[in-house]
Amino acid sequence: MYMNDEAKVGMFVLAGLALFGTAIFLLGDYSLRSYYQISVEFQDVAGLPDKSVVKLAGVVVGKIKSIYLKNDRVVVRLNVQTGIKIYRNAEFLIGSTSVIGSKFLQIDQGS
Repeated sequence: MYMNDEAKVGMFVLAGLALFGTAIFLLGDYSLRSYYQISVEFQDVAGLPDKSVVKLAGVVVGKIKSIYLKNDRVVVRLNVQTGIKIYRNAEFLIGSTSVIGSKFLQIDQGS
């Protein structure tokens, strides 16, 4: 089948827009899952970066949304996947993948 030049340019532009949209979705802070928000206060976050993962029993269940100072405490706002239950007496700890590895927020579930 023969395609004229305008059709070729149109197909090229559509393919480029599709790739651009996919890149924005994958690299941006977008998700199709629903989350609920929790705020946790720490004395020190020990270099925990913004946008780090949140793990419960070694499984990624969320992501850190923001980290900011409030009076003399550090407040970490995190998004946890809907359906994941966090108990009231759960402990939130800063974990590391290795000695020089990336840091994450570990939730040790209470009872």
